[in-house]
Amino acid sequence: NSMSLTGISFAKEGELMSSVLGLSKKENPYTPYFFSMDWTGTYVGFKNFLRNIEKNLVIIDIDSVSFNSPENGSDSYKFKIKAMIYLKQWIEKMSF
Repeated sequence: NSMSLTGISFAKEGELMSSVLGLSKKENPYTPYFFSMDWTGTYVGFKNFLRNIEKNLVIIDIDSVSFNSPENGSDSYKFKIKAMIYLKQWIEKMSF
């Protein structure tokens, strides 16, 4: 059931969401980020992962999911998710 993250990348989307909704930057509290994640794991583990994303309170739109079939009788797949996450602008100002 385990999944292993093998790669991740982020890119700030910019003003797309504000322009689509017709909002000024002050009126739109969210900043969209594109991200891509590469995973390896079982099909059941991947379904559980997607279920957890669906239940998450953070707004995430999954754009595409791709995967390769297992090699040599293994049950380990390679998955790739491309998505957009929407974060409140105040989160960007926080320092950890």
